[in-house]
Order: sequence, then structure tokens, then C-alpha cells
Amino acid sequence: QAVARFLLSRKGLSRQMIGEYLGNLQDTFAMQVLQ
Repeated sequence: QAVARFLLSRKGLSRQMIGEYLGNLQDTFAMQVLQ
């Protein structure tokens, strides 16, 4: 949850790029962030 809050609260980070990274369901870290 902390990582998700960090990603959403930082200015200058592209939400599209965050979505593309987290959309990689083969990455176990990305899967944990989405949970």
C-alpha cells in the first residue's frame, strides 16, 4: 500500500507509465503493489 500511495502522490510521474509497469502481471512486485 505504501508503494501505491507513493506512486500516486508524486508529481511528475506519468500515470500512464505507472499503469504500463504495474500492468506487467509477470512481475511479482507489481502484482503485490496491485493487491
